[in-house]
Amino acid sequence: MGDIDCLRRFIRFARHLRTRVANVKGTSTAREFSMRLRVPAVAALSLIGVSAFVAAPAQAADGTVFADDLFISEYVEGGGFNKALEIYNGTDAEVDLSAYSIEPYQNGTTTRSASIGLDGTLAAGDTYVVASNNTTSTNDVAALADLTSGSIQWNGDDAVTLVKAGQIIDVMGIIGERPSWGTDVTLVRDAAVCAGVTTYDASQWDSLAKDTVTGLGTHESVCGPAGTTGPGDGDGDGDGDGDGEVTPIGAVQGATDTSPSAGQEVTVEGVVVGDYQGASSAGALRGFYVQSRDGEHDDDPATSEAIFVFNAGADEVDLGDEVSVTGAVAEYQGQTQIANAAVETLSTGAEVTPTEVSLPFTDAAEAERYEGMLVTFPGELTVTEIYLLGRFNEVTLSGIGKARPAHRRGGAGSRGRRAAGQQQPRQDQGR
Repeated sequence: MGDIDCLRRFIRFARHLRTRVANVKGTSTAREFSMRLRVPAVAALSLIGVSAFVAAPAQAADGTVFADDLFISEYVEGGGFNKALEIYNGTDAEVDLSAYSIEPYQNGTTTRSASIGLDGTLAAGDTYVVASNNTTSTNDVAALADLTSGSIQWNGDDAVTLVKAGQIIDVMGIIGERPSWGTDVTLVRDAAVCAGVTTYDASQWDSLAKDTVTGLGTHESVCGPAGTTGPGDGDGDGDGDGDGEVTPIGAVQGATDTSPSAGQEVTVEGVVVGDYQGASSAGALRGFYVQSRDGEHDDDPATSEAIFVFNAGADEVDLGDEVSVTGAVAEYQGQTQIANAAVETLSTGAEVTPTEVSLPFTDAAEAERYEGMLVTFPGELTVTEIYLLGRFNEVTLSGIGKARPAHRRGGAGSRGRRAAGQQQPRQDQGR
């Protein structure tokens, strides 16, 4: 067996072990082993020679390997609408996505069934996730997506291409044929691959179990600014170049309605203040809220000290658990969250002091600073709406008594309700 084959097997074995270890609950050993495993894997690549695996990659003077263009790094074809594609930028520069699109070919046709244009820019070493926009109870990947589309409908025998300026630069499956190459599976590209292909090569992909989406939004690769990017690489400053240090929750939330760390992987610590784990069919949110410990809040009153952790319904924490959470930051339906995270319980029976909130708010944006936090209201509140109680455990509250319907106030709608001093809390440590 040649050096290349040996190295590929080592990488796959290493990733398999990291996946297994990341799922071990409640042990510091798991995270330490995961981080230690990455070092020899990258070192082995540099010793044998990365250039043998890629199609003429760019290489910096310090030996860092860069891809020539974007390529597909992960494919998800799971249950229901769990369908997604991850694109990785292993080049040495930010890429304008306006020239790129994803084009599926359904049911063996030789004509594309859709063209899904990408937008924005993609930083060097970062990923871009496109997922189905069908938000049913079986869709766990929409929360991780940078873009959602109704045209993502592949079923394992449909070819999928990454296109740049009208030219295919990467392909999965075979255009014009219908082999079952990607049914009920998650495929992750080998870390040694640094370029797309125009003929599908199954040997470049590691196959994971159906509906495995842990790690979607990050990709471990030998090519890119840091040589590799993946779970545990965050250093707490949001740039993905560290080794798993803790980021303050306030820094992840930021002072605006979107996180400055969106799309990046972070590790946060805090206390579970809201437990909404379980299936959405039972009215659960499939996750929990974690809040900074007392004394660890930042000095910015505009940043929330809590964040929602989406764990797809797993039952892994209890109220009062002190936890460490590592995962990708995402925005979902106006809420910042950490998606499909690795969770480690540090202790139990912890408490945080509720934050006192007075109504009415000065404006609709003021509620953002309390997103996900355990709060208390000194005054009397009036429940004005329970429409979402059964589905999202959510009620609408008013600090100024019963509110008149929006159509009687000139059609202000939900914006008018929030400005009138109402908020929609989703957390309650007593629940």
